[in-house]
Amino acid sequence: MTMTQPRITVAIFVWLAASTVGCPEWSQQETQSSPPALWMIEQYQEVLSSSKADTCRMYPSCSEYARQAYERYPFWKATLIAADRLNRSDHDSLRYEIVEIGGKKKQYDPLPGTSYAPPSTNTSGAKAPIHPVDVLLAGKKPALSDEETVLDFARYLHALGKTELAFTEYLRFLRQYPESALASSARASVMHLHYDARNYREAILWAEQSISEGKISDGDLPELKFCLSAAYARLNNPEKSRAVLPSVPLDPQLSARSMLLEGYTYAQQENWPEAVATFREYGSLADDPARAETLTASCENAISRRRKSPALAGLLGVVPGLGYLYAGYPESALSALILDSLLLAASYKAFDDGNKPLGALLGIVGVGWYAGSIYGSVSAVERRNENDLRETLLQLNLGFRF
Repeated sequence: MTMTQPRITVAIFVWLAASTVGCPEWSQQETQSSPPALWMIEQYQEVLSSSKADTCRMYPSCSEYARQAYERYPFWKATLIAADRLNRSDHDSLRYEIVEIGGKKKQYDPLPGTSYAPPSTNTSGAKAPIHPVDVLLAGKKPALSDEETVLDFARYLHALGKTELAFTEYLRFLRQYPESALASSARASVMHLHYDARNYREAILWAEQSISEGKISDGDLPELKFCLSAAYARLNNPEKSRAVLPSVPLDPQLSARSMLLEGYTYAQQENWPEAVATFREYGSLADDPARAETLTASCENAISRRRKSPALAGLLGVVPGLGYLYAGYPESALSALILDSLLLAASYKAFDDGNKPLGALLGIVGVGWYAGSIYGSVSAVERRNENDLRETLLQLNLGFRF
């Protein structure tokens, strides 16, 4: 009971806030621009949550998760999302990525649809950068021309990771020497700079504009298109990634990387047969059977691992906790079963005792919590399928960072 009490308290707290929607008194509050539920959660964070010294094991915390939900979604959907999170809070830690926040281990569980990434990301499989940053260093190459020196200095800053300074120097070079034979290479370097800074959309816009204006030489075009394809892959647009892959005859190394990236994009779509076929073709053409075997084995493992059905999870969720259990969240399943049962029993008891207002309130909370459990069962399956795919993609060691 001690673990469920805070969750029931928060649920009632939110639903009490919801019951004030439409009351004229709220129009006179300073917080009239915020929905009552959102305002009440913010008050909870300021008054109660701050006194508990960040005891929530989830990141973001349950109250912050609920606040974001009510801020972003309609009330009914935000309530389902918040109820689902409270069912899962502090449970099934193996189902979440563990991150360190303020020196404490947290279970990373962002709001569905959020774009921010966990503080630490897995970069396993990184062997080499997507492209070299060639730095000649004028001090060691005194014969460099003025334009070569300017471009070399920009690439030197690029290699040091000084993104803003390097970007400024690249643009300075392009302004000073727009007709230089090195202008195409400088433009390609700007695209790489955006890419290295993980500004993938900016990298795509810069590359496509440079190509459409005919400012990229034939020699620089294949490598630039490969980087453009990698940027689309990073934005989870595998079809566009394959569409822009260089199709002209390439040097063997770039051709091999292109084939590996193509196989990766098929894996992103869970088109495992095509991924396997592409990786096997890479192994024969690049004479790298060991890597090809490792990559195909990862894909074949993904094929053998059946995806969970969100529809079936929702159907099973009609029985409290059963949908979570199907999704592989046994602790969350037990929490949902206990809390749904307690709320139903408490509502029945209140009505039986003649306390109709309390019975109605507990009934409303119980219905919301029950609906949240069904919604959460579907979300849990979708989250598990996404995590399984992400884990498989992380296992695909292509031999280069992209």
